[in-house]
Amino acid sequence: MKIVITFISFIFLLPGCAILGSESYFAADTTDGIPEWSDDPDIFHITGKPDSIRYIKDEIEFKVYSPHLASEIYSFGPCIPIPLPVIPLFGLDHSEQNGPVQIRFYVFQSSKTYQLIKATVLADNKSLSPMKIYAYHHNIAEGKYIADEAFLPLSLIDESTYVLTYDILRSSTAVYDLVFFMQNETGSKFFKDKISFKQDTSTTFVCVP
Repeated sequence: MKIVITFISFIFLLPGCAILGSESYFAADTTDGIPEWSDDPDIFHITGKPDSIRYIKDEIEFKVYSPHLASEIYSFGPCIPIPLPVIPLFGLDHSEQNGPVQIRFYVFQSSKTYQLIKATVLADNKSLSPMKIYAYHHNIAEGKYIADEAFLPLSLIDESTYVLTYDILRSSTAVYDLVFFMQNETGSKFFKDKISFKQDTSTTFVCVP
């Protein structure tokens, strides 16, 4: 018993910790754009498909994804010299509120003014428009994001996030489609695409400093 206690104490004294866990989410899939993960780049996804799609069109670069449903930590251990998440953990899971579906548009840059004209969710033989939209703009002076209620069409601004909420429970479907339409301020250029969001789970690995 003393050997086990000594071993665990030694683990906690080591700099850094390796964590093995999982995330549940809707994976994004489309015929256009670049699939990628939307969360912390330090997290390594052992299994699962990317949860977001990044687009670079004309002079706008943005990402579309659906927030994660839940996460769970399975085990942890030392990260140096060899990552060994060997100590099991139980009950350390986190679930988002089982409410309406959310779609997030995150704009990296928008040299030209583009507008999001339409964003419709198709699921369970229903066609749904967003019941609520919030725009999160970065306030450089205050160093934080300011949330404002917004409406379609949306003017997409650099380093801003647009959260569209739809009145359909996440548990009601394993897959839904987002059809969205964008155009520039003159209406001379437009972009339309459909993203299929399918429920998926990824096994994750990360070393925390």
